[in-house]
Amino acid sequence: SSEETLLMFVGETEPVVTVASRHPESPTTAPAMVTVVSREQIDQHGYRTLAELLNDQVGFYMAAGGRGTVPYLRGLRDSILFLYDGVPLATDVTKSFSVLDREISLDAIERVEIVRGAGSVLWGADAFAGVVNIVPKSGQPQAGVEAGLEAGNDDLYGGTLNWARSEHDWDAFLAAAGLRETLDDADSSHYGELVGTLNLGGWLHLSGRWSDFERNYTMNNGTEDTRWSGTREAPVNYLKATASKVHGPSHYTLMGFYQYTDFKMRDADLERSQSNHVRHAELTCDRRILSRGLLTAGASWRRTDLDDAIERDGFIPFPPGGVF
Repeated sequence: SSEETLLMFVGETEPVVTVASRHPESPTTAPAMVTVVSREQIDQHGYRTLAELLNDQVGFYMAAGGRGTVPYLRGLRDSILFLYDGVPLATDVTKSFSVLDREISLDAIERVEIVRGAGSVLWGADAFAGVVNIVPKSGQPQAGVEAGLEAGNDDLYGGTLNWARSEHDWDAFLAAAGLRETLDDADSSHYGELVGTLNLGGWLHLSGRWSDFERNYTMNNGTEDTRWSGTREAPVNYLKATASKVHGPSHYTLMGFYQYTDFKMRDADLERSQSNHVRHAELTCDRRILSRGLLTAGASWRRTDLDDAIERDGFIPFPPGGVF
């Protein structure tokens, strides 16, 4: 029966995790060390960024820097795979520049799923130390319009606007966020984001994210006798569609997404840029066997196109002692 399939956790009041085995399940039965940070916990703690949220989790250390926060898990750097609704937020060149600060608005997030430990069997080499999956909101259980304003030091001001609607056989969610701030003595930085989800009939799920940001900063060589300005842009945009069907003890899923990243970095007079286009599709079948067993089979296809691939990412200030 359908109650024996992997969808039996969907709709329950208990937390649901999707990143441990790539299908919905309870964190208590998932074959991994899983932590779920719910929407309620995000509101209670007043987290403003993903970096603040992860910094409160065991094993994580967030190193703040001019170019952006650098994440460490169990002392390892650049070893965490970040996902947004199951779509990777990193590319070949942006692994060292995770979107942990104002690039992501927490107002559009329903929960954050954290898996500690190697997840490379399911997600590839980037998940060496762990996986963090950001799950956007849906139109359920609350519908309506919600708006928020934010202001603070460093000439910071911004706002958010969320819209949600739920009907008998569909629900939709749409969120927009914008923010501007000035870091140190650099030019002002701006961030913009648009997130949307749509669920139809319990079998089709659509989600997408558009972002645009420019982070301006200043750096020094440690002794502060040399300083230079810099700019970083790494917006990650995607469209994803997932169709699922339950047939007896089997659960069929067809998923595909398109991801586009336009990475740009400037340190003093050195400029680097790279564009990534990723197309991915996969078909999986999960079938219960012998009451407690599970058989998974599937096929996948992926194509990545790169423009202006960066062979080496780094910057050494020159001339020594100079000021840019």
